[in-house]
Amino acid sequence: MQSGLKQKDANLKFSLGSFFDCLGNIMKRTDLYACLKPHAEEVRVELGEVLFFQGDPGDCFYYVVSGQLRAFTRSDDNQVQTLGYLFPGDHCGEGALVTGNPHRATVRAVAPSTVLKISHSGFRTLASEHRELRHERCVTCVGRLSKFTGKQNR
Repeated sequence: MQSGLKQKDANLKFSLGSFFDCLGNIMKRTDLYACLKPHAEEVRVELGEVLFFQGDPGDCFYYVVSGQLRAFTRSDDNQVQTLGYLFPGDHCGEGALVTGNPHRATVRAVAPSTVLKISHSGFRTLASEHRELRHERCVTCVGRLSKFTGKQNR
């Protein structure tokens, strides 16, 4: 049993590293903002405004330029659990975007924020320009991540 858990942890770390390092690999070669900007719409998110709701379709990738956002889930019995905060340089929405599943969390601005919003087609174009972001690779990594964390969408 312990051996299986260690393998599961190792696979989870590999999946996390593989997927979330996709953008980091680009950053090593170039300024990430400059790389994303041609494919994005700059969007202002005011204090308290929701970027997307848990359960919404995943149709965009978001890169935080400024401000602060909070990611949280709401259970069936209306309990709220904060998953974390997003700061400049962070990103969200990629899991739902590449899998086609709904968002697993709500993201709301806790300070006036600016994000780069990249549509599905913009993300595909970006992926065609950068080998690390190949859509199929991201889908595989997100699928593995969901499998190992047990947080598959319902």
